[in-house]
Amino acid sequence: MKHQLVAGAALVLSVLAMAACSSGSSATSTTKPATVTTLAPKPVASTTTTTLSVAQYAAKYSAIVAPANAAITAVNSQVQALGGSATSAQLTSILTPAINAMNTAISQLAAIQWPGNVETDMRALITDNGAVVGDLTALESANALTASSVETKMSEDAGTSKAAADLVHADLGLPQVSS
Repeated sequence: MKHQLVAGAALVLSVLAMAACSSGSSATSTTKPATVTTLAPKPVASTTTTTLSVAQYAAKYSAIVAPANAAITAVNSQVQALGGSATSAQLTSILTPAINAMNTAISQLAAIQWPGNVETDMRALITDNGAVVGDLTALESANALTASSVETKMSEDAGTSKAAADLVHADLGLPQVSS
C-alpha cells in the first residue's frame, strides 16, 4: 500500500511541477507543520494604483511560483527514490516542504490585485492548488483504508489545477503547461 501512496504522490507532484513555469530557484525546507491555506478577503485597492504590463504580471507570477516549483521538483525526486519503502513519517518529512512552499505561493498570489482578464482564472488556480495542498496533507496520514480515495481525489484535483494553470498561462502570455 505504501508503494501506491508514494507512486500517487510522485504522479501528482510531477503534474504540479509543470503547472507553473518559472526560471528556477532553490527552495528551502522548513519544519513547521503542514497546513492548508485559506483565502483571506482581497485587499482593498489604494487610491493610487500602478498599472503593470502583462509581461510584468507574468514575471511576478513566475517569481512567486518558482520556490514552490523547486520544492515540488525536489520532493518528486525524493519520493521516487524511496520506491515502495516509505513510512508515513518519511512521507510527511518529504511532503512538508512542498506543502509549505505551495501555501506560501498561494498566499502571495492571493495578495495581488490581478488585472480583470487574469483575476478569475487566478482565483480558480489558487482554489485548485489549495485543494491539492489538502490532498497532500491527507496523503501524509493515509492508510490502507483511505489510500485509494486519497489518490483518486489527488489525481482529480491535480488535473483541475493543471487546467487552471493553463488558463492563467494563456492570460499572462506564458507557455502552456505540458502534460
